[in-house]
Amino acid sequence: MINLSVKTLTRRRDENLDKFQNEDYYHSFIKLEKVLKLVKDFIGDISELKGYRKFILAADVKSKANQLLIKLEDCCNNLQFTIIISQETRTREQQSLDDDVANMTKFLKSIDAEGKETSRTVNRIYEEVAVFSQLITNLANLAGEMKEMKQNKQTIFSAPTISPRELYDTEESVSDIPTNRNDVVKKLLRNAIPVACKTLNIFEDSPNEPARIKTELSILNSIQSSNKIIKFHGQSEINGHPVLVFDWAEHGNLKGLYERGPLSWGEKLKIAHDIASGLVFLQACQVYHHDIRCENILITGDTRYGTYEAKIAKFRQSREHQQRSYELRTYSTIIRWLAPEKMPKDLTPSDERYTFKCEIFSYGMLLWELGAQRFPYKNMEMKEIMSHVKSKKRETFEDFNTTSLSNGLYPSDNKESIAKGFTRIIDSAWAHEPKQRPTINNIYQELDSLMELNSRKRLSSQSLQSVSDDSNNIITPEEDEDNLTTLETILTLEEGIAAHRNGMKDIAWKCFEIHATLGDPLAIYWKAYYYLKGYYTTPSTPNTNEAIKHFKQAADANVPEAQYYFANALEKAKKPGYLFLEYFTKAADNDNVLAQRELGRIYYYGLNGVEKNEEKGIQYLKLAALKNNQNAINDLKTINPELLVVLSADDKKSVEI
Repeated sequence: MINLSVKTLTRRRDENLDKFQNEDYYHSFIKLEKVLKLVKDFIGDISELKGYRKFILAADVKSKANQLLIKLEDCCNNLQFTIIISQETRTREQQSLDDDVANMTKFLKSIDAEGKETSRTVNRIYEEVAVFSQLITNLANLAGEMKEMKQNKQTIFSAPTISPRELYDTEESVSDIPTNRNDVVKKLLRNAIPVACKTLNIFEDSPNEPARIKTELSILNSIQSSNKIIKFHGQSEINGHPVLVFDWAEHGNLKGLYERGPLSWGEKLKIAHDIASGLVFLQACQVYHHDIRCENILITGDTRYGTYEAKIAKFRQSREHQQRSYELRTYSTIIRWLAPEKMPKDLTPSDERYTFKCEIFSYGMLLWELGAQRFPYKNMEMKEIMSHVKSKKRETFEDFNTTSLSNGLYPSDNKESIAKGFTRIIDSAWAHEPKQRPTINNIYQELDSLMELNSRKRLSSQSLQSVSDDSNNIITPEEDEDNLTTLETILTLEEGIAAHRNGMKDIAWKCFEIHATLGDPLAIYWKAYYYLKGYYTTPSTPNTNEAIKHFKQAADANVPEAQYYFANALEKAKKPGYLFLEYFTKAADNDNVLAQRELGRIYYYGLNGVEKNEEKGIQYLKLAALKNNQNAINDLKTINPELLVVLSADDKKSVEI
C-alpha cells in the first residue's frame, strides 16, 4: 500500500512538473496562502464581539465573506485545483451566512439602539477600558481583570485564611526537592492540590514590618488574575508558625534549573517570554516587583513535552506605584541586578525614585543570566560591581555560546537568531539612562516575534524530517536536477519589512512590489509609503500621486496606517465633503493612534468645517494619550490639566477615565 502511494505521488509529480517550474504558478501558491490568512483573520474577527465591531454594518460582514469566497475560488482555479461544490450546498451556506448575520445584527441592536454612531462611541469606550490590558495584543484576555484590578487598587486586603487541617502531608521530604528551600514545606491543600507553604518571616525589630506585611498580602491577593504569577492560596499555620500558601513549582526556581544542566535556546526563549508577560501584567496593575532575577522565578510544567512555564514569585519587596518604597534590608543579594540609578552612594540608599525602568534593567540582567546560565559579575564584590556599573560597564556576551548550549528538546531551534535577539534586548535594557530603556511592551513584542519565527522553523524542520523518512522511495531534486528550472525565491513580506528597517531599501522595494502584485494589502501600503518617501528609486524621488492611489487601495482593504495617510492627504488637499473624516474614523477605530489624536483635534476645535464636539474630541485624545502619544498628552494639558494624572510607573503619562 505504501509503495503504491509513493508511486502515485511520483507519477503525479512527473505529470505536473511543468507547473512547479512555472513562475506564475509559484506566485499563485503565494497568493493562495495570503487569501487563506485573510480568511483566518476574518473568522477570528467575527467570532468575538470586539472583532465584530470592526464591521459597523451587517452588510459589511456579508460582503466581506463573499469577497473572500470569490478570492479563494479564483486562487483554486488558477492552481487548477479540483473543487466541486453543488448549487444546493452553495444555497445552504449562503442561507447559513444570512442567518448568522441576522442574529448578530439583532444582538447588536439590543445593545445599540441608536445605530452606527453609538457603535463607534461604544468602540471608543471599549478601547479606553481595554488599553490598560492590551499593552500588547497578545494579552487581550486581561481586559476584565485589569478593570477589576483598578477598582480594587486602593483596598487593603486581608489574605484568605486556610485551616491547618486542610493541609495534608505528602510522601516527599524537603531533601527530595532539587533546590534550596529550607523555609518551604510541601503539602497537599485539601488533599488534592500540591502547594508550597512558605514561612512568613517577620522582622520584629523593624518599625515598618506591619505595613510591609500588609502590603505584601495586599499585592499577593490582587495579582492572581495572571497565570504568569505564582498562584497564592492564602495564609495558614504549621506547628504554630505563620506560612503563606502558594502553588507548588515542581522544578524549583530558574537559577536551580539552569544550574542543573544546559537549556536549549528555545526553552530559554519560552521562559523569557513568560516572564515578560508577567511583567506586562504587573505594570498594568502598577505593581513593582523590585527583585527581578532568576532565583525569584519559579518553574512548572511537563519537561517531557518541552512545556516549561515560568512564574514570577517572591513579592517581598514589591509595592504599588503610589506607595512609598521600603528601604531594602540589604543590597548584597540584589546589587547584581540593580539599576545604576538605584545603587547606593557610600552604602546610603539612593534618593532616586524607583520606576518601571528599574524593573526593565533588572529584567535585562535576568535575560543575561538566563542566556549565559551563570551568576552575573560572578567574581566581583559589591563595591566593585557598583563602580563597574556606574561607569557604564556591563557583563560581556562571551558565554552566549550557540554550540555548547544547543542540546534540549528542540535541536531545530533557531539558536543564532534567538541569541542575537536576547543580545539586542539586553543591550537596550542595560541603557545607563532610564529613558533610553525600552518599554516592557516593546520587549514582549520582540520576544513574541522571536517565538513565532522559532515556531515556524520547528514546523519546517519537522516537515523536512517527515519527508526524509521516506527519502529512499522518492525521486529527489538532485536525481532529476537536469529537468528542473530554478525559480527565484520570493522573500516573505515580514522579511521585506525587516530589510526596510535594516536600511536595505532596494531589497525591500522589490519584495513589496511582488507582494502588492499578488494583492497583499499591507504590501500595497508599504509600496505607497515608498512612493511617498521616494525610496523606490535612487536618488529618492517622491511620487505623491502614486502614493495616494496606493494608500487608498490599502485603506479600502482595512490597513489602518493606509487609512490614516489617505485621510491626511485628503485633508491637506482640502477636498470637498467629509471623506477625509470617514477615513480618519476608520483608522481610529482600527487603533491607529495618530488618527485618534487627529480626530480628537478635529472634533474638539471644529476643524475643517466639522461640527465642534468637545466631548467626542476629548474621548479620542484620551485614547491617543493612553497609548503614550505625547502630542495628545500635550493637547489634553492645554485643554484641562486635570484630565491627566502623572503615573510614576515607567515615567509615563496616563489618563484618568
